[in-house]
Amino acid sequence: SGNVNGIMVMAGASSHVLGGSGVKFAANGAVALHGGTINAGSGATDADYWSNGSIFDDSTQCGLFAQDGGVIVAPGVSARRCGTYVSNEYYGGAIAMYGSTMNVQRGKFDHAGMYGVLARDGSKVNARATDVSYAGEMGYFALHGGIINARWFADTGGAGASYCKIGVRAMGAGSSIEAESLKADHCTNEAFYADEGAVINARGSTANNSSTGYTAGTGGVINADQASNANNCSLAGVYAYEGGKVVFTNGQASGCDVGIRASYGGEVIAPNVVASTNRINFDIYKQGKVYADNCNAINATNYGAQIASGGELNATNGAVRGATRSIFATDGARVNVSYSNVRLNSASADSANDIVIYDGAVVTARGTQGGTSTPANAITYNGIIFKA
Repeated sequence: SGNVNGIMVMAGASSHVLGGSGVKFAANGAVALHGGTINAGSGATDADYWSNGSIFDDSTQCGLFAQDGGVIVAPGVSARRCGTYVSNEYYGGAIAMYGSTMNVQRGKFDHAGMYGVLARDGSKVNARATDVSYAGEMGYFALHGGIINARWFADTGGAGASYCKIGVRAMGAGSSIEAESLKADHCTNEAFYADEGAVINARGSTANNSSTGYTAGTGGVINADQASNANNCSLAGVYAYEGGKVVFTNGQASGCDVGIRASYGGEVIAPNVVASTNRINFDIYKQGKVYADNCNAINATNYGAQIASGGELNATNGAVRGATRSIFATDGARVNVSYSNVRLNSASADSANDIVIYDGAVVTARGTQGGTSTPANAITYNGIIFKA
């Protein structure tokens, strides 16, 4: 029934659940507390384990739950559709708390009511090649020093961390998620989100068709280099704020409202980025910084780059082009677009709307293709554009 635990061990006790066996429709399918250990699955090889895992589907709270040093080893486990959504409760597929450990490689935790896989307060979960798609709250969540390995294989199957409210989130110093090559598409909020000093490695991942693809805030860090994608996002492909940092080398952030956004000291490192056909390709303000040398940031429907309030853009040896203005710098902004093409989309001649400055902006445009709103190399109340 939905209010009785399936298997529970504690205080050093242990249980072995055979492959293909388990408990369905329990409150918690498998529970390990206070150093208790559960070994679920059987097989002579790793492949046997993965294909013959235990089953704890449709648990009303948690499919797997480990707390206070509990250990659960369950490769290939199935704990689908677990965790009825209840605000402020840690329910879902695999939940490890307070120094606990899980190995659930190639597990199935899709359609969780709240969390697909959660590790918090010093817990560690190996969830390599698991499916946490369609989670009601978050697919993977590392909190307060929690660590999750969520690397993805091409033959994993399922949708990864796609179709969740938030696909992958790490929160708090010491929290980290290894999410290389992971899919986290079609998320209603953030696909990847690191904040409060947490770290996510998302090299070669995808965050397409989400609200925001990659978000790093309050000192969080996301590494999304090696051709990661954040296309067709309704808000921003990449967003760094309040000291957050996103490494997006060779990435793609096209077809979004904003391709790359940085604010309040947030920083995006995106050389060789493709950020085209957005409403605004680069949106930078309040001391945000974007480094996008050799970028291809063209065909913006509004601005190629909007930089304001002390924001900084470095986009040399590339292309930054918009429909109404290519570069719009204002209020102390600093821009370096030397040796780039900043002419309006499809234009072959310079225009006064190629580089537009107001309120003390400084633009360096040596060797740049594009015109200027004020005379080059002349200080005005709007600022100065260095161009030769």
